Amino acid sequence: MGDKLLLVDYENVQQLDFGLLGEGYSVTIFVGVSQKNVPIEVVTSAQKLGSRVEWKRVDGNGRNALDCYIACELGRVAERSPGTHCIVLSKDKGFDPLLRHLNKSGLTSRRINSLRTTSV
Repeated sequence: MGDKLLLVDYENVQQLDFGLLGEGYSVTIFVGVSQKNVPIEVVTSAQKLGSRVEWKRVDGNGRNALDCYIACELGRVAERSPGTHCIVLSKDKGFDPLLRHLNKSGLTSRRINSLRTTSV
């Protein structure tokens, strides 16, 4: 895992250009069980990251199923690699209380709405 980890809520944000990322990023893209297609532009952008990108399909339906997967991954990172800077790419403000809690616990984390509008 790199020094910086971008966790993508693909159910919530589909406009992705990973060319906007700086060096040192690993990316985990969480895809919902009902999402059957990913545009070729997203796939080719992700492929350029090589081994620094990982795709995870949520196993099951539910209102916040994908969010729970991201929350679980954040917890794993907090335990295994507390020096990692975690960024959640999602328009879902429901992540904010969790990220505040993780920051108080020592993990550097934040949420962004878009790769284009916020320096990553």
